Amino acid sequence: MLEQPNWLKTARQLAARHRKITGRSGFSAEAAGDRGKLYVYDAIGFDYWTGGGITGKSVTDALEEMRAAGLKAVDVFVNSPGGDIFEAKAIYAALRRFNGERVVHVDGVAASAASFIAMAGDKIVTQAYATWMIHEVRGSAWGATAGDARKLAEVLDLENRTFADTYARRTGQGVDDVLGWMAEETWMNAAQAKERGFTDEIAEEADDEGEALAAALRDATSTIRACAR
Repeated sequence: MLEQPNWLKTARQLAARHRKITGRSGFSAEAAGDRGKLYVYDAIGFDYWTGGGITGKSVTDALEEMRAAGLKAVDVFVNSPGGDIFEAKAIYAALRRFNGERVVHVDGVAASAASFIAMAGDKIVTQAYATWMIHEVRGSAWGATAGDARKLAEVLDLENRTFADTYARRTGQGVDDVLGWMAEETWMNAAQAKERGFTDEIAEEADDEGEALAAALRDATSTIRACAR
């Protein structure tokens, strides 16, 4: 089995800690009044390490059911280490096509491809204890010739620019600045994400349960980041 890179180990641990505390995992869709709710609580696309993952088709089908039911808005709750960029693009496109308000809530972690999906929100709200991460697109060229490797590099450059353009358009940041953050593998807490335009709001911790969750995830984030560095 392939070894997971450090960034993925860190993102997975953060997402798993949040799932354990909240008791929610995977993908689910539900309605609350005239609003729909989508929970993106797993890897994006097929997950090589677990066999799970959330596909663009599952999100598209759920949104179509919400549209047919006459729902006027959708809340998207994200706790994901990321995954397949093309599935992320499909999910992003499906959300953008939804004919109603889209509010993205970053609950635990929005890393890698999951951060791209979050850009589909008309409004993005990040929990005070949540974490963001953006980085350059990655690919592999097992058994490739030199020509194959050069072609792969061109594709990766193209996709990096696509992601950076989308981040820049939603955040108001310069594309070159975003490309630099991606190259550095940039982790952000809620305050940093707001400062850089990745989130519009930081959610208030309103009750005792929220405070307990916040404290546990703050401790987990500090420990996992320390280990990852």
